[in-house]
Amino acid sequence: MDEKAANELPECLMCSLVESNGPESGWVFEEEHWLGGVLPGFEVPGWLIVTVRRHVEGPFNLNDVEAKSLGGMIRRVSGAINDLMAPDRVYQVAMSERWPHWHFPILARPKWVPPEGRGLAYMDACKDMIDVPEALRIADELRTALR
Repeated sequence: MDEKAANELPECLMCSLVESNGPESGWVFEEEHWLGGVLPGFEVPGWLIVTVRRHVEGPFNLNDVEAKSLGGMIRRVSGAINDLMAPDRVYQVAMSERWPHWHFPILARPKWVPPEGRGLAYMDACKDMIDVPEALRIADELRTALR
């Protein structure tokens, strides 16, 4: 997502997505406390952005029920990505620098990614890996798998 587009977004993109029907492609999964989907500018096959429904700025603000449900949700979603795509790794990274609503990506990292492109460097390569049709196709398969 370019800087101009990012500056035109609401103050809390995650809150606006939670309050609406989610991203244009819809939510891939919806749980009591968690939502996950493919967001514009991050349409990389096997990448989902996960957000807590309630506005909190970090995991330290989760209530007990949200905190207890977090691990199970990560296990289910990353497991579904792993089963569907058989990537080398499934990353979960949380920084939430751009918007103050805690969110994090769950990312399939394919086997072909060279060592210097792994870890946090893999996130930096996002703009070079965007494939909207394939990301949405995989999202549809994940949606079915997570029902």
